Amino acid sequence: MVSTRRTSMNVDRREKHWKNDPKWQCILAKASDQSQTIHGDVVIHSYQSRQDPYFTSSYFFETERGVVLVDTQIYYSAAQELWDAIKSKTSGNIFAIINTHAHPDHYFGNMLFRKVAPNATIITSAGVLADMHATAAQRVAKTRKEWGDEVPSNPADLVYPDFGFERTLTLAFDKITLELKEVGPAEAPVQVVGWIPQHRALIAADILQNKQHHYFSDRTTANWYRILQEFSEMNPRFVLTGHQGIAGKELIEETKHWFATFLGLMSDVAPRDVDPENIDTIDAKSRSYVVSEMQRRFPDWFDPYYYEGKTVLEQCIDGHRSEQIGAQVLAALGSKAG
Repeated sequence: MVSTRRTSMNVDRREKHWKNDPKWQCILAKASDQSQTIHGDVVIHSYQSRQDPYFTSSYFFETERGVVLVDTQIYYSAAQELWDAIKSKTSGNIFAIINTHAHPDHYFGNMLFRKVAPNATIITSAGVLADMHATAAQRVAKTRKEWGDEVPSNPADLVYPDFGFERTLTLAFDKITLELKEVGPAEAPVQVVGWIPQHRALIAADILQNKQHHYFSDRTTANWYRILQEFSEMNPRFVLTGHQGIAGKELIEETKHWFATFLGLMSDVAPRDVDPENIDTIDAKSRSYVVSEMQRRFPDWFDPYYYEGKTVLEQCIDGHRSEQIGAQVLAALGSKAG
């Protein structure tokens, strides 16, 4: 009986049960809206995954040297859909690929793009590249357990960036410029953000998500807030987020309110002599209260399914860290092999 239940659970996962969520379906319907394309001398296209639970976003634009692509998705099916979109909207000749950070939903798709665009240069920062190598085995184990054949099974199969730049890098083309910078810690230990001055477009990676509750397990809200303040000072016209596509600059201030609300709720339930960010100091009832209040106070924000039956907020408030879960999966596999 136990074996049968596990098999059924795996089948359900691969059937992508979150697609039955009406809120997910509503967001999907908006993914192809005209607001998700930035027009000008160089058009910036967006793709939001129709396969994963959290609408991972990729962006691409054509230059005289070929297409520049930002982030490559996690699922094989999403990476293929992204490639199909690139071929339908551009020449399909990929010049460069940017990976913004080491979370699998932004670079596991490199495997497909290395095959279809073998001459493309894959770029990230030195810090992100180091984070990729340090966490690859754990992240492959964790995602494979949850998503099955949609993701790689062997860390050795991953395709890493060809090089990592130090601090900043500028890609200059005839009609568009992409200024890259390493920042962090925030949603991840390090991330690459971008600035396109011709559009006043900020590529924010997962430091900003378009009305989607944040993955905050690294507990770096103070520095994250500082980065948001830097974003505000840039005064972008467009914000290209890591999930749910393109937003306006007002999202930056709304996200500051999100963090202030979270810390305020934590201050209500945590002992006064500890850091209000420290979820380890509160009990299960208090954690449930924080999650429900965040959902109530941000009713138009999406709390997507994340892992083992829990949403992003539920996993984060429980202290979830994907590399730790992956390490546990690896340890369990090792004990079975022994």
